[in-house]
Amino acid sequence: MRFAYRRGESRLRDELKAAFPAESRAIDRYFAAIHQCLRAMPLFFAEKILPPIPSRLLGAALRAPFLSLARRTTASVLDDFRASPELRAVLTAQWGDHGSPPKQSSFGIHAGVTSHYFDGAAYPIGGAGQIAKSLIPTIEGAGGTVVVDAEVESILLEGDRAAGVRMSDGRELRARHVVSDVGVHATFQHLLPAHAPAEVRAAGKRVEVLQASTAHLCLYVGIDTQKLKTPLDESNLWVHPGVDFDRSDVCSAPSRRSDH
Repeated sequence: MRFAYRRGESRLRDELKAAFPAESRAIDRYFAAIHQCLRAMPLFFAEKILPPIPSRLLGAALRAPFLSLARRTTASVLDDFRASPELRAVLTAQWGDHGSPPKQSSFGIHAGVTSHYFDGAAYPIGGAGQIAKSLIPTIEGAGGTVVVDAEVESILLEGDRAAGVRMSDGRELRARHVVSDVGVHATFQHLLPAHAPAEVRAAGKRVEVLQASTAHLCLYVGIDTQKLKTPLDESNLWVHPGVDFDRSDVCSAPSRRSDH
């Protein structure tokens, strides 16, 4: 079967109930759980910015409402609703956006991603590269420089502070603030120099015990659905119909695939 994900929460709920008329209660309970997570999420993150003493006093109470669902897997929460395998497949079809299947993902993460699409999906005309291109004038206007295909060999340290980077061609670029977005493992295990202070090396040791998350790739393409050789319900694709699109109202995905 094929299910069309309509823009707008009310419209989506109605479409789900039309496709699964015998599971109306399960669908209502599912949306209620999504909103329970969304209401509790601000309190969970608010605790992170509290001063130490209020955090110790109030932290557990602020975290508890969100963690009551976030500590459970998506699959276990759906078990409570007694959703059919077909409905479960439709409700969790977006799991590729956060990278973990329903039996592994936190329901809190699932709720955040799912609710993100209630008002539809947007994608820049011209591809994701347009985002970077639109940022470059602002960066350069503030005195910054954008370079590509420039390999960093190591982070420069002054005491226990990052002071810049050394490039693979020997150049040194210095700055008051250095942000590494290559991942915590690569930063601590490959970019820090051997003379890094003991406390910095100790932090790197703690990083070694962290397990890698599930790797995944999201590919967004414009497809002429009239020219597809494989029917959409037999493919494992999220498809935004049309080649030139700015905002999608309908997103088709196979609902016969299930976590079980």
